[in-house]
Amino acid sequence: MLRTRLITLAIAFLVVILGTACALTSSGGDQPAEVATVTTSPTLHPTFTPTTIPPSPTPLPPTPIPAEAAPTQTPVSQSVSEVTEPTQTPVSQSVAEPTPTPVTQPQEEATQTPVSQPAEEPAATVEVPTPTPQVPQVEVTAATVNLRGGPGTNYKRVGQASRGQIFEVFARDGSGDWLQIKQPNGNNAWVINDRRWTQPIGDIMSVAVAQNIPAPPPTAKPAPTKPPAPTNTPAPSFAFDLVAQNQFPQPNVVTVYLYVFSSTEPALGGYSLSVKHNGVALPVNGVSQGGQPSQTWPVQSPRTRLTNMKVEFPGSPGGEWIVQLVDGGGTIQGPAATFSLANDEQDRELYVRYKRK
Repeated sequence: MLRTRLITLAIAFLVVILGTACALTSSGGDQPAEVATVTTSPTLHPTFTPTTIPPSPTPLPPTPIPAEAAPTQTPVSQSVSEVTEPTQTPVSQSVAEPTPTPVTQPQEEATQTPVSQPAEEPAATVEVPTPTPQVPQVEVTAATVNLRGGPGTNYKRVGQASRGQIFEVFARDGSGDWLQIKQPNGNNAWVINDRRWTQPIGDIMSVAVAQNIPAPPPTAKPAPTKPPAPTNTPAPSFAFDLVAQNQFPQPNVVTVYLYVFSSTEPALGGYSLSVKHNGVALPVNGVSQGGQPSQTWPVQSPRTRLTNMKVEFPGSPGGEWIVQLVDGGGTIQGPAATFSLANDEQDRELYVRYKRK
């Protein structure tokens, strides 16, 4: 404001000086020119320095400044010979003080910074945890389950539980396969932890291992199994029966006589013998002949022998001899006849007789 007033006063002063000069010029038109020495005061030109006016204060209306009296004109010195003219008093002119135009400072519009709205976070799904009992439990799911005196089926049964019964678990075995519970009568018992019969509720393995597990009962020795009674092997059924076996004196050679007959025929052909000495089969050549058997025993003998086949084995070996009837293809047809010969045995003539059934 002070700077504005100084500028206004300077402008008014200049206007007064210019007005006085004009008055002097107009009054001297009919008079001779005079050489006058005018002492003029230097005109002050204020220096205008632009100043940024803060936008906040409102400019006040200009205060009117009264017109100042025109300065008294200094008389011009004239020569003595000339008549001194009266001094013309200049007419004071009121100078209208220019009304300063208030400078409208542009108001800086405040830039509105958009406020970022926080994105709405989706509502978190709250999972309601399933309440877990502080003490693990076990529920019976089978129709019935045995309660044991220890953790195993080899312990004695001490009770039973039914489907739907729930017991608190106080201890377990090392593997968690058996759980120690308390029966309704207050006695401890063990129940199997198997989903085929029971269902655990809670963390079973968080239960401590029982320290008072009883020793398992001794394993019962199985009763000795009686050997089965020997089965009587039925005698093989043959087409012929052994009706006689005889042993007669015979030095240095073993002779076997065979006689095969039936109730309708005196002698049958087409059969042979199987001969084994001490379990070793000996070769037999030939088959029995049909027809009337020959009489090989001397006439003076009290017995007669009817034979239709004769086989000889040289030497006189002792030991066991087995003679048996076979057909022409080697299939056994009758029971075996067994003979035991000593090394000094003289009765080395063997006789067997078969009859068709």
